[in-house]
Amino acid sequence: MPARKSKKTGTVAERSAKQPQPVVKVGDRRFDMIWAAAAALLPLAMFLLTLCRSIYWGDSAELALVAEAAGVAHPTGYPLWSMMAALLAGIPLPGWTPCLAANLLSALCGAGACLVLFRLQREAGVARPWALFGSLVLASATEMWLQASVAEVYTLHVLLLLLVLLAAWRFRVVPSPGRLSALALTAGLALSNHMTSVLLAGPVLLLAAGGLFRGARAGVTGKAVLLKAAGLFLLGLLTYLYLPLRSLADPWPDYGNPETWEGFRWLVSGSQFSYLMFSSGGDYFIDELRSFAGGFPARFSPLLLILSLAGATRDWAVKAARPLAAGFTLYGALVLLHALNYRIDDKEAYFLPLYAILAFWAGKGAGLLAERSRAWALGRTKNVGPGRLLALAAVLLPVLILGEHAYRAHGLADRSRDRSLELYTAAVLASAEPGALVIVGDFNVYSAYLYGRLVQGRYRDRDCLLDYLFPFPWYLDQLGRISSGVSLPEQALQAARRDWAGRGGGRRGLEHGRRKEQTLIEIKRMIIAANLSRRPVYLHMRDDTTMKEEWAGTYPLEYRGLSYRVLPPGQRAAPRPFSADYPLFHRKPGAGRRAPHPYQRAAYHKFSDAANRLGVVFASLGKVQEARDSFDRALCYDPENYGVYRNRGLLRLELMGDEAGGRDDFGRYFDGWRASGEPSTAEIAAIERFLSRRPPRHGDGGP
Repeated sequence: MPARKSKKTGTVAERSAKQPQPVVKVGDRRFDMIWAAAAALLPLAMFLLTLCRSIYWGDSAELALVAEAAGVAHPTGYPLWSMMAALLAGIPLPGWTPCLAANLLSALCGAGACLVLFRLQREAGVARPWALFGSLVLASATEMWLQASVAEVYTLHVLLLLLVLLAAWRFRVVPSPGRLSALALTAGLALSNHMTSVLLAGPVLLLAAGGLFRGARAGVTGKAVLLKAAGLFLLGLLTYLYLPLRSLADPWPDYGNPETWEGFRWLVSGSQFSYLMFSSGGDYFIDELRSFAGGFPARFSPLLLILSLAGATRDWAVKAARPLAAGFTLYGALVLLHALNYRIDDKEAYFLPLYAILAFWAGKGAGLLAERSRAWALGRTKNVGPGRLLALAAVLLPVLILGEHAYRAHGLADRSRDRSLELYTAAVLASAEPGALVIVGDFNVYSAYLYGRLVQGRYRDRDCLLDYLFPFPWYLDQLGRISSGVSLPEQALQAARRDWAGRGGGRRGLEHGRRKEQTLIEIKRMIIAANLSRRPVYLHMRDDTTMKEEWAGTYPLEYRGLSYRVLPPGQRAAPRPFSADYPLFHRKPGAGRRAPHPYQRAAYHKFSDAANRLGVVFASLGKVQEARDSFDRALCYDPENYGVYRNRGLLRLELMGDEAGGRDDFGRYFDGWRASGEPSTAEIAAIERFLSRRPPRHGDGGP
C-alpha cells in the first residue's frame, strides 16, 4: 500500500524522520551493550552477595510458600509475580528451595530495573558513564537493595513501571505502531503485578500525548492501531486468570478463594485494606510527611539528593526534556500522596518509584556537574595539567558520594546470614508444649509456621491459627486442609459470614476496622471455648499491651515467655518460671538496638520483655541471682527497654543491698522515662516503690 502524502510534509516516513530525536546519539551499539551489561550485572552481583538464604519478615515467607505451591497470595494476588516465582521454584537443582527461588527472583527483577533505568537515561540524553551512575544509585538505595535481597513483589513493580515510562518516552520521541503496542502491553503487565501502577495513568498520558497527536496527524496511530494497542493492554491483564484457575486446585495459600466472582473481586480490588487508605485525616498525613522527611537522609544520601535536584532543574529548563520532567514530577507526587495516606507500618517499599525517579535525575545531575566543572576548570586554568586534575576531581566526587551511599546501605540490606524470622517463629512455638493450639496475631509468625510445616516438614506436633483472618469465612472453610485437629464451632462460621455480608466485602473507614476487630475477638473466644477442654491453647500477639484488658473476665492468662497460656475459667495464674534462653540474631550484645529491620527490633523487644518478666518471677520466688541474670539477658536483647532498669534497680536496692548499682539503674530508667514523655501507671507505681523502698511484685514487669 503506498504511503500517504501531504503537500506540506511528504510521506509518513519523511514526517517521522523530522520528529525530535534523542538528545544524544546512541553511538556504537557495541559500547552501549557493554555499558548496559555493566548496569545490570553490577547490581545483580550486589544483590546476590546480600541475598537472603531463608524466609524473611514482611510478605517474604508467604510469597515463598506461593512459589512452592503456585498458590494465591494476599490482595491484590500478584498473579504475574506468582507465575514467575512458581516457574523459577520448579527448576530441579540440588539445594534449591522455594524461598531461595523467590528471593532470587527479586534480585533478578532488581537488576532488570537498573538495566531499564540505564536505557531510559540513554534515551533521555545522559552519557553512558552517568547513566551507569544513575543505575547504581538506584541499586544502592537502601530500600531497593533490601527488596532485591528478599522475596517481595516490589522490584518487579519498579522494573515494570520503568518499562512503561521508557515505552511512553520512546513513543513520544518517534510515534510508531510498534512503540504504542509496547507501551500498551507493558502497562497491562504492570497492572497485573501491582495495582498502584494505576498511578502511572496520568504521567503516561502526559508523556504519550505528544506522540498520539503527531501520530494521528501523520496517520501512524489510526483506529486499527489503537484497537490493537487496547487488545495488547487487555492481554497483559489476562494474567489475572491465574488466580481463579489456581484457586480451583485448592492450593495453600488460597487467599480469598478467588474461584468465585465475589472472592475474585474482593482479592483483586484490595477491599481488605481499603479502609486504611485516605481515611485518617490531615493530621495523620502531616505526621507521616514529617516522619518521612526526618528519616529520608538515612534512606537516600542528601548529597545524591542535591545531584537529583540539579538534574531535575536541568530537565525543567530544557524544552525538549520538560515533558519527561513533568511526568516524573507528577508521578513522584502521586506516589508520595498515596503512601503517606496509607495507614500501614511497612510502607517503605511504596516509596521505591520515588527513589527510581531520584536515581534517574542523579545520573543527569552527576553528568551536568562533570560537564560544567570540566568547562570551568579548563577555562580558568591556562595550564592544561591542573585543569584536567580539577575536571577529574569533579568526576570522582559523585563516585565517592555513591560509594559512601552504598557502604551505608550495605550494612542495612545484607540478609545473606539472616535467619531471624525462622528463629523467632521457632522460639514462639517452643513456648507451647507439643499438641497445643497456638493462636497468633502476627502474620510473619503464621507465614513462617506454614512454610516450616508445609515445605520443611516442621511443627507438625502443633496447630497454629492466625486470628487476623478469623472474620473471613473463606479462611475458616480452608482450615481443615492443614489443621484438621482444630475444633471449629458452627457459631464462629456464622459470625464470620454475618460480618462478611454486613460489610459487603469491604467498606471504607476506620469504623469498619473497629467492627472487624470486635468480630475477631468474638470468634477467637468461640474457638478457644471449643478447644480448651481438649488441648492446651496459647495466645501470641504482635502487640500484647492490651492483652489483659481484652481477656479480663473471660479466661485467665498465664504468661509463658513469648505467649500466654489460656487457663480454664476460675483457675488462677501463678508465678511460674519458664525458659527465656532466646537466640541472638547478631553476634554482638545489645544488637537489638542495631537490628536493621523494624520487625527484628520488635522481636528483640519481645525477647527482652520475656526475660524481664522472668526476672520478676524469680524475684517474687526469692531467687535473686536467677532474677539478676534474667534482667541482664533482657538488656542484652534490648538495651533501650528501660523498664528492665527499673526492675533490676529495685532488685539491687532491696534484695542485693547494692545501693550504688540500684541508683545507677534508676538513673538510666529515669532518663528513658524523660525521653519517652508522659509516665504510665506502671512507671508511677515503680517510682512510688522506689521512694518507699518496696521490692518488685509479680505482674509489674511487663511494659
